[in-house]
Amino acid sequence: MPLATTKKLSSVGIIGMILSFLAVTPKTPWAFEISHQNLNAMDDNVEYATASATPQMRRWIGGREAKRLFAQSVTLKSEPFEATLVDFIKNWMYDKSGLLSQRLQNFVGRAITHWDKLATEVLLLGESVLTYDGSAFFATHNTGLSGDVKNLVTATEVPALNVSNTGSCTTAEAADIVWGLLAHFQTFKDDAGEPIHEDLDSILIMVPAVQYKAFAQAATAKIITDGVGSRDNPLNNSNITVKVVANVRLTDATKLYAFAMNGDPALILQQQGEVMPSSKAEGSDFEHDTNQWEFGIKADRTAGLFCWQAAIKATLS
Repeated sequence: MPLATTKKLSSVGIIGMILSFLAVTPKTPWAFEISHQNLNAMDDNVEYATASATPQMRRWIGGREAKRLFAQSVTLKSEPFEATLVDFIKNWMYDKSGLLSQRLQNFVGRAITHWDKLATEVLLLGESVLTYDGSAFFATHNTGLSGDVKNLVTATEVPALNVSNTGSCTTAEAADIVWGLLAHFQTFKDDAGEPIHEDLDSILIMVPAVQYKAFAQAATAKIITDGVGSRDNPLNNSNITVKVVANVRLTDATKLYAFAMNGDPALILQQQGEVMPSSKAEGSDFEHDTNQWEFGIKADRTAGLFCWQAAIKATLS
């Protein structure tokens, strides 16, 4: 908790406080866990080559069969974002209660959680944004010898998604859903017909806040209880690591997402340069005209969909 100060603060001191808070990340955004981060992009337009499926070992008969390392690409363009605070000079200069420091810390924290906002926005567009194979990010994909690979699923593909109350799953239902999504990931095949997630050992489940309790308990409980009785939780007795994230920006209780944590990531997060503070304070026309100081932060950044093979969007029914 930031402490109160009896010192008179200058705009230079306030900028210093903002910079010090920017230098310490109190909490890693969940978006970082499912993405590749390019946070020092040299340009606002960056092309990211998407790797073709890594070839499986084969019996060496005849010559080598080489496969191109990068077959497609995704281009992202950073956009400018800002956040600004303004108040009367006396409220900036004196922080006897410590509230100014806390306010600035929260202000900087918004620059961190902004990544989660950007990631949510692109995921919500996933049924319309096209990928290299001509299908939407969340859709039925078919490349080479893959057969149909569906990462937009319902109870037809994952029967456990059929629950008693779509507005609030039970812990037992949540455990069965996670297990079903894990099993569905393991059906994914690449363009050579080889399993993509053969080595899957970690998964992130992102749910609306109303579903968080059930899924969080499902990830950790040793015993779960359903209408039949108590039974061992299959997730507890597996070698799979399950992390559950509540996304308060998801307003549809029936929609949830799963991300495979092996291989290429589902998203790319891009930022050109650092988050920069600025001010209109001592000696400025703004100070003279309004008796106020203004402090802001700015960042050029974006988020984009990358590897559909690492993501599933599921609908409860």
